[in-house]
Amino acid sequence: MGPISVDILVPILNYLFPDAEGEEQSAPFPSTLSQVPEWTGEDAPAGEHPLKALLSNMKSSGVDGLVWRLAIVLCHVIHSLGGLPAAAHIWHEVVLELRFRWDNAILVPGIGSGSPDLASTLLHQKLQMLNCCIIRRRAREQSLSKSSNDEVDEEDEFYECEEEMEEEEKSNGTRSSWDKPEGRLKRCGKLRLIKTNEQLFVPFTQEPAPMTEDRLEEHADVLLRLGTDTVGSQLRARMMSASLLSDMESFKAANPGAVLEDFVRWYSPRDWIEEESDDPSHPPQGSLSARMQIPGNMWKEVWNSAKPVPARRQKRLFDDTREAEQVLHWLASMGPGGVCGHLQPTILHASLCRLAEERALFSLPAPNSLPQPCHSNTLATVLEMIAQRVVRLSRQPPDSNKYQEVVEQIAEVETCIARAQSVRHKLLGDSSESHTTSKPLEDLVLRLLNSPEVILDGGSRGSAAAVIRKLFQQARRASMMVDDSPQESPSNHNDRRASMNSGHAGTASELGRPAGREYLLRTLVPAPMAYSRPVPHRMFAVLLQNEFRLAGAYSQDTTFC
Repeated sequence: MGPISVDILVPILNYLFPDAEGEEQSAPFPSTLSQVPEWTGEDAPAGEHPLKALLSNMKSSGVDGLVWRLAIVLCHVIHSLGGLPAAAHIWHEVVLELRFRWDNAILVPGIGSGSPDLASTLLHQKLQMLNCCIIRRRAREQSLSKSSNDEVDEEDEFYECEEEMEEEEKSNGTRSSWDKPEGRLKRCGKLRLIKTNEQLFVPFTQEPAPMTEDRLEEHADVLLRLGTDTVGSQLRARMMSASLLSDMESFKAANPGAVLEDFVRWYSPRDWIEEESDDPSHPPQGSLSARMQIPGNMWKEVWNSAKPVPARRQKRLFDDTREAEQVLHWLASMGPGGVCGHLQPTILHASLCRLAEERALFSLPAPNSLPQPCHSNTLATVLEMIAQRVVRLSRQPPDSNKYQEVVEQIAEVETCIARAQSVRHKLLGDSSESHTTSKPLEDLVLRLLNSPEVILDGGSRGSAAAVIRKLFQQARRASMMVDDSPQESPSNHNDRRASMNSGHAGTASELGRPAGREYLLRTLVPAPMAYSRPVPHRMFAVLLQNEFRLAGAYSQDTTFC
């Protein structure tokens, strides 16, 4: 029993792996995974969303894919379901599910198809690699099952033929088992072999081994460490020619009697210079290109060492079992902190996409605490600047401090939008008023977001004052319906009754009981003498429940005193 109960854990796992629910999936993955969602905001500019092209270049994962959902789930789990222990529990269950899918050859959903996408996060690439291993395993097992059913007893003769039998077959004009074509896919157009003038066939070949970015870096590092001497160059050429050797062996098995020129005509047509011939029945005439005729050419060396072995009997270029175990070991060895580090670009990507859906971005001004763009001061432009920085960070080594700065900026944008939505809802409601009435209120919302105090147009009798008065009335009624405050003392009650009857009874009853009162007196009288020039004077008083403050500012006429 982990930190998360089964009642909560099962829906989370069904959200991450919806195919486990069967046909009735509550949250299926989208049919195609893209880097940006489809935005349909009414206030969005015509054409594409301004953030669409920018976020398409982000090194993240597909929207609403497995990695995307995993990032959102871990954020929720860490925030609300128990912190890092709960995140470790979720990750442990995810790794167990991935192990189960590999053992039973079940594809991992929500990560797309094909080889690892180097434009995505490393975690997404690893899951794609696991899917590649599952696909190769399925194909290999199906091929072995089919070949075992179709094989005949002559297979033993293939491995145990003797020289006497070969000579006897050659003398009879028949081919030995070594010369029998195997692994033919289809005919290669009208091409014919140079020596035998037989039809040239395209062989079945092994697909190149997919690699994640960390494995590519390891492979490049190994090649660099071999050095530049003769031995190192030979080892490097041998490592890089493994796929070429496999293709040559498959070609020899499919086309007995073929020569290097035949292979070049199929594999690299540019390196074959063909001479024109009027008689198609004669063997093709031509020569290899200059680079193929260089002494010590690697292609010639590999061709001479290649044996006629079909692809299904060759050593696998891509060992799906070993690669899958390496991926699962890499996933299982990560703790919750490491997983969160790999998911940082994805969760920021999800945050930016969610913010981009808000229509208020294009009308709200940016606060001064955020980076100020030169050409525009809207929140949408600021979010675009933040997105540019996130795109750069996603393609760099992870830096927690830089990510923390971006998170704080995104949180401030969210606060601005939430504050604007709150004020707009309180003042405008469902926006059923006419444009003439709502336009001043929209301006009031923008002014309230920029400054703590604003002057109402029309004073206490304007349309804005009426809306604010109505807002206070609703808040007062709500407080009277649920009043958990302690009983007031008789003195407090008398004070409130006195304040209610102090000439502002209507305002007090509409706006509720005031938290305090402010008095400001201004005058212009001669001082210090009666014949002095009139000078300004000011007195300010604050009356609170348990506090009273009084401040004055007085001036004197220093010329005619």
